[in-house]
Amino acid sequence: MATSACYHCGEPVPKTCHYRATLDGKDCEFCCPACLAIAQTIHGSGLDKYYVQRDSNAFTPGQQAVKADYILWDDPKLNAEFVSVSNEITTAQLYIEGMHCTSCAWLIEKYLQQFENANARVNYQEQVLTISWPSDTYNVSAFMQAIADLGYTPHPYEADRVELIEKASQRSQIKRIGITAILMMQLGMLAGSVYAGDYWGISDSQRQLLHAFGLLFSLPLLYFSAQPFLTSAWHSLKNRRINMDVNISLAILGLYGGSITSIVQETGDVYFDSIAMLCLFILIARYIEFRSRYRLRQNTGLVPKVAKKQINTRYEDALIADLIVDDIVMVNQGETIPIDGTVVSGMSSADESMLTGESSAISKKAGDAVFAGSINHDGIIHIQVSQLASNCLIRQIEQACTSDNGAKPAVDDEDTLFAGAFTAIVLLLAMLTFIAWQWVDPARAFWVALSVLVISCPCALSLAAPTARSTVQFQLRRQGIIVRGAHVIDTLNKITQCFFDKTGTLTRGSYQITAIENRSDLNNERLLNIAARLEQHSSHPIASAFTTQQHTASSNKKTTGLEDSPAQSFNVVPNQGVEGDIDGETYRLGSLHYCQQWHAGKVPPDQQLLWVGLCTQTQMLAWFCLQDNLRADAPEVVRFLRDQGIDMGIISGDSSGEVASVAAVLGIEDWQKSMTSEQKQQYLQQHQHAGAVTMMVGDGINDAPSLAGSHLSVTLANASDWLKSQTDLILINNSLAGIEQSMTAARRYQRIYRQNFIWALTYNFAAIPIAMAGFITPLWAAVGMSFSSILVVLNSQRLLTRQKPAAKKAVKQPPARAPLAFKESH
Repeated sequence: MATSACYHCGEPVPKTCHYRATLDGKDCEFCCPACLAIAQTIHGSGLDKYYVQRDSNAFTPGQQAVKADYILWDDPKLNAEFVSVSNEITTAQLYIEGMHCTSCAWLIEKYLQQFENANARVNYQEQVLTISWPSDTYNVSAFMQAIADLGYTPHPYEADRVELIEKASQRSQIKRIGITAILMMQLGMLAGSVYAGDYWGISDSQRQLLHAFGLLFSLPLLYFSAQPFLTSAWHSLKNRRINMDVNISLAILGLYGGSITSIVQETGDVYFDSIAMLCLFILIARYIEFRSRYRLRQNTGLVPKVAKKQINTRYEDALIADLIVDDIVMVNQGETIPIDGTVVSGMSSADESMLTGESSAISKKAGDAVFAGSINHDGIIHIQVSQLASNCLIRQIEQACTSDNGAKPAVDDEDTLFAGAFTAIVLLLAMLTFIAWQWVDPARAFWVALSVLVISCPCALSLAAPTARSTVQFQLRRQGIIVRGAHVIDTLNKITQCFFDKTGTLTRGSYQITAIENRSDLNNERLLNIAARLEQHSSHPIASAFTTQQHTASSNKKTTGLEDSPAQSFNVVPNQGVEGDIDGETYRLGSLHYCQQWHAGKVPPDQQLLWVGLCTQTQMLAWFCLQDNLRADAPEVVRFLRDQGIDMGIISGDSSGEVASVAAVLGIEDWQKSMTSEQKQQYLQQHQHAGAVTMMVGDGINDAPSLAGSHLSVTLANASDWLKSQTDLILINNSLAGIEQSMTAARRYQRIYRQNFIWALTYNFAAIPIAMAGFITPLWAAVGMSFSSILVVLNSQRLLTRQKPAAKKAVKQPPARAPLAFKESH
């Protein structure tokens, strides 16, 4: 017996419950500890106005609990992982449970347009909504409630939470499929008995008994197996939309209602077995499609939550989220590495295939970098943490995959609109069929019209593109290639011109000093010391040549007598060089043009090579000759692009003859040197105005404008985190071969998509007229519709098989110059 209502949910409070709390001076009772905890959290967060608003609007208890759950996420302390604020714009990522086609994604985006100044984008493959709005206008709970009103379930996008949700969804789908299969077999046996009776003879009472048992077994079929379709169709119609579940639901309800009518009137056929078959095969098709998407996210669940952290002389368990940079953690043999870091002791090998696609284990020793999610194979290693858990490489990959970096492909919107229009057309055709058959055979009119409704397959049309795309994205991720945005795969098939940056892209970006042209009274060690001190704060690839050379020179001598502190008043001039004060003197280190601003007419010995000058305002001190080696996979990628009929060019900020040398080796005729960021962008736009569909490949900050302006942007793993967040395709494996792999996969995707779409059109255009003519019963209509959906999904799974790479031709590298040779010229 109950004595009062729960303060939070409104349900009766049993006498045996004693959950109480004082909120705002009021003694409140609760039915369970969960309601008590939620109410205390709402009160502690200063959100008591929720109860005032709830009571004034007289919500039902169920609505109260739902709205309370969403309001909790307005607390900045709770939403920090999925809500961010920048420049007074709030951005949230929500995982949407219940989407099963691009029509769902389209509906959510259109529905959220009612919020003024809000921008919503749904990544269907990842089931993630990214929405941004002016910070002073709405709370995230308003959007979550709006999504719930559509019939979907929004969740904060947190990797662990999503992993649990998807595992629960997988279990639920398997359970639903299993129960539906059992019901189908039972209903099939009953239907088989009726069909056998039609041949061998059966009394009317026995027939009615079998039909009655069929009706009994069909009840869980309607209220459990078909529940996802019926719920989705109801919410769609409630929002004045038509999705593909409307067709399916009308077919199920029509078959069910017609069968009951036949039982009551004791005439005609029943089709409970057809309902079971229809539900089972559509559930199977959706489960296969769900699995293809679920695989995309499986890597994120592999990172452990706890690590063995060094505290004084012992190791204790600590949460990964609590680790900070420079902490030491121990990883035993066979364990998953919990966080990004550097090996400080121990030797082992690590399996990084889930990150880079590299199948072979990679040897690890002191000083080597290791990454969260990779597996420690051989021995115990101790790691010094280099990144917070939230900024590890695997989390960056996850964020790159869920954030949509481009416009949704036109093919998705076209397919979604076409599927919606197709559904409406099928409903019209079914209605016209029913009317027409009133003059042919009124007794069959309903069943023929129902066959038209059942046999049509909007599922295949709606799933043709997204199923194939999610599969190819999973395949590319296994190869260490991250696709950001659904438009990328489609755009890859349209590229007509590709531009490369040189340094760090076509070349390794690891420079070596091969010669010094000394034009001062200082010795070479002193010149290297000055240059290294100027470059200490620079992240440019050239800087490492000087700092590495200075470190080597210092380690080869017991004492150098030289300072190693960085330069003062340090200044970087993009694409030119650096300037700074050392021992009271201002120095410049940089390009020919940069040095000639102080020393007009001064040139290095051979301008076809890459020279970096060192000077003061009064004297030209030295020229350093540098060489950057070509990437081993660059020639093969260039050959592949040329075979595809894609024009290529090099646009580089390098002012040396190295650009011409690299272009000559690769056989690229269009090359430009000494280009600023703006000039690169303008050069790209010139080709776009001429009709080219461009792809830009770069890894430097100076490439950012041209990457942003290109139709498709590609960068490598060694690019900055900011640059990777702005590009469409990230080659985590740090190999240009990823371009060939991506384009090959895109070509296969295009073939599979066309096959899917042509099959869907052919099937519907052939099957619907046959059904309208009355040649197909609802049973065979259900078989045909289910088969069509499954065929589309299974055909897309072919993208998971890798094609054998073509034999690669050996390509001659540019001639390597000798290591550093000191040449003094005073």
